[in-house]
Amino acid sequence: MEFIRGNLLNVFTEEIYSAEIGFENGLISCVKPVDGNFKTLILPGFIDSHIHIESSMLCPSRFAEAVIPHGTTSVIADPHEIANVMGLNGINYMLDDASTVPLKMFLTVPSCVPATKFETAGGIITSKDIATLLKRPEFVGLGEVMNFPGVVGQDPEVMEKLEVAHANKKPIDGHAPLLSGAELCSYAAAGISTDHESTTPSEAFEKEGLA
Repeated sequence: MEFIRGNLLNVFTEEIYSAEIGFENGLISCVKPVDGNFKTLILPGFIDSHIHIESSMLCPSRFAEAVIPHGTTSVIADPHEIANVMGLNGINYMLDDASTVPLKMFLTVPSCVPATKFETAGGIITSKDIATLLKRPEFVGLGEVMNFPGVVGQDPEVMEKLEVAHANKKPIDGHAPLLSGAELCSYAAAGISTDHESTTPSEAFEKEGLA
């Protein structure tokens, strides 16, 4: 077992105290307060729970250079932007590039590639592709379902993608700006458990009540 000592920032109790942390097989095995006057501050790494790395105009390895020094050690990324252009090749590129750096990158499978039937960007991710990707350990859920009209209207392809996620016991990320009332209920009833598009307190409270 290995140990490190320092001033531990406990995010649960909101305290800072001297502590010794034991590691075994890459996992924390014990944490105990100790006496000492340390200069080192020990704190958990930040997890960015929803990001599109491509929006930074950086590849994952260069993105890691920017965020790791500021404490972000893990991200859950939805690569739908590169997938809309390059399809599965773009997603695999993101994973390959991220493997070269200590940033832990988990992906959600893009659910809307192309974003609409009028897109001509070049990438297509089908429900069969989603089924294949969700069996890989790097993929932790189905990415934001932007096609909320397709969910409310029971579009067969959209609903099949949701069923694939349910079959693989993976969570489904939501994206439903201004959706309310009966349509919001239909959206939530499809098993979509999150939304990051609320712009007013009343919209957020209504969606929270369905979570």
